[in-house]
Formats: sequence, C-alpha cells, structure tokens
Amino acid sequence: MRAAGRVTSAGPASSVPEITAPFDRRQGHPHRVGNCEARSIRSAIFGQPQRKAVAHESRHPGRRHMMHEAHDNVRCTHTGGADTVAILLSTYNGEAYLADQLASLERQTYPYWRLIWRDDGSSDRTRALMSEFGARVGKARCHELTAPSGRLGVLESYMTLVRAAQGYPFVAFADQDDVWLPEKLARAAHVLHGITDRPALYCGRQRLVDRDLRPLRASPAFCADLPFPAALAQNIATGCTILLNRLAADIIARSRPPKISLHDWWSYIVVSAHGGPVFFDQEPYILYRQHPHNTIGCASIATRIRRMLHKKPSQVLQAIDAHAQALQDSIPTLPPETADKLKRLRATLRMPYMTRLAFALKLDLRRQSWTESVLMALRTTTARLP
Repeated sequence: MRAAGRVTSAGPASSVPEITAPFDRRQGHPHRVGNCEARSIRSAIFGQPQRKAVAHESRHPGRRHMMHEAHDNVRCTHTGGADTVAILLSTYNGEAYLADQLASLERQTYPYWRLIWRDDGSSDRTRALMSEFGARVGKARCHELTAPSGRLGVLESYMTLVRAAQGYPFVAFADQDDVWLPEKLARAAHVLHGITDRPALYCGRQRLVDRDLRPLRASPAFCADLPFPAALAQNIATGCTILLNRLAADIIARSRPPKISLHDWWSYIVVSAHGGPVFFDQEPYILYRQHPHNTIGCASIATRIRRMLHKKPSQVLQAIDAHAQALQDSIPTLPPETADKLKRLRATLRMPYMTRLAFALKLDLRRQSWTESVLMALRTTTARLP
C-alpha cells in the first residue's frame, strides 16, 4: 500500500522547489512519484513549461483535436487523449470574479484540459459570462452540464459534475473566484502521472489574497502523512487545489457522501480510506480570494479552534460517524483493514466517555495540530451520539 506523500518547496530563497516521494512505512523506502524519484521539480516534473507543452504535441500528433463533444446534457464522456484534465466548475452568482478565473485557465502551460461546468441557480450575469467564454474557446474546451438544473448546493452540484465526467484521466475542481497560476495544472498532473493502480489525490497550499488580488499570507502547511482515519477528523484538501486520478474520480462518482460533507473533504476521505497516496504541495499555485461571499474560506489554526469550540460536541461526533457510515454503505472497494477500522471506530464512538477517549487515540483519530487533537478528544468525550 502506498503511503501518503508531500510535495515540498526549497523555500523562498530558491527558485527550484523539490518533490519528496511518499514513504512506505512497511517497505522502508520511498516510492516513485510518477516516473521520478525526489528531484528538482523544474527538471523532473515539467522542465521548461512552454517547451514541455510542445514536446507533448510532438509525441501525440493531432492532440489539439482530441476532445469530442458530449453525447448529452447529463454526461460529458471522455473519448480523447491519455493526459486530459476535466476541470469541474460549479458557479453561483459569481460575476464579480469569474472573468479572472476563466482567464487564468487559458494561461495554463498544460494544454490538455476541458472545462465542464454547471450553474447552481445564479441570478446575476454568471451564465452569460460562461456562455461567452464557451463561445470563444469552443465546445472542445468548454461544456455546460444543463441537467439537472436549479439549485443543488455545493456538495451535490460538484458530485453531479464528477458523475458526469466519465473516463477522464484526471479530474480537477475549480472555484469561480480564484486565480490559477500558469503552472498549476502542469505541476499537479505530473505529480500524479503514472499512478493508475490505486486512487490518488494531489492538493496544496494557496496564496491568500484579498478581493483585488493583493497578497495577504500563505494558507497553513499541512502534513499528508497522517494515517486513516485522521481524514475523518479534519480536511486538509482545499477543493480548488485538488487533482484526482481516474480511479479516485470513478470511486467518488459511485459513492454517496453524507449531506454534511463537501466535495473536497469527501474526496480526501475516500482516497485516504483506500490507502491511496495523498500529496500536499507546500508550494502554492492558487491565488485564493478572501471575501465575504466565500462559501468556506481558508481558516488559520486560531479560527479552526474557534469553530470547533462553537460547535456542539455532539456535532463533531455526528460528522465523524456520518462520514464513516457513508464509507461503509456506499463504497464496496474499501480495503479489509479500513473496513475493520471503521467498524471499530463506530463502536468506539458509542462507548462510555473515558473508554472512548483511549480507543479514539489508538485509532489515530486526530487533527493536524496537537492542540486541536487534544481539544477534539476532550470535547467528544463529553458528548453522546443520539
């Protein structure tokens, strides 16, 4: 089983970030990341970005015409090349910032992508802006999913898009108000390249900016090496940074997440539950807007602690239990060890208080920081599931 991994940066003083291969605790050696060991990102992943795109073209003649029109309004089945990324975008009253996001997609150095989008009931000019973009770039680049129509909410809207994007080698999530740096897709696709035998997920940090794209700070640096079921306690994968390989996307498309979840958290949970590699990139490739209309936003550790204190202890337990039950009920491909952990975890959540605390710690139910883990443990020992 491949362990989780990190993509790390050499820091601001260096222009050549590096990638750290995931480490298999059983084998005691690093796995290969795609087709390369831990090396310079610039030489091992995408070299000179513009030349890399040309090299792809020369190896695959005619790839500019590789994407075909969808068969209907509820699916956008992939019939093209082996490197195509389906970018999934759910829009809702996003006219204020949408143009910046769409322009950043066109600036990607990675040329093999298709935008699949649906509108979740906008009342502003969002649909008009998307239609104008589609008319400009063509159907091979941009496909609207029109059924089901109307307001679904964030989770179900993105799950609908995942289910519609069948057979794509890679699937990425996009938000309507961010800006992707030019090498974003190239970075992510090459990290996951070659991982086809198990579900895999790439995610990473973001550069937080205000509504006018003025820099604020970097988002928290998370560790992707925590064993399952830590993913049930905290999400580290922000949706707009995620890239899934085909196997991960296919499993997620067939699953049924709980209503309290979000598409990015559920994706992280599903990949982690299967023992698939999770790569957290320490180098940000997203300008992540912070504004009052953000659905979630990016929280500091202090904000995360305040949110946890604001929640009732029973809500924390219910969220963990709901995700565990959804895994059990809707994903038959779980490894036996994960299925056993879920069974023991759900039994533990119903034990007496102090017994529950001891067993929860043994099962690796923890968050990224020690403070958050202790706080969660103390609060959940005073709660009871209904």
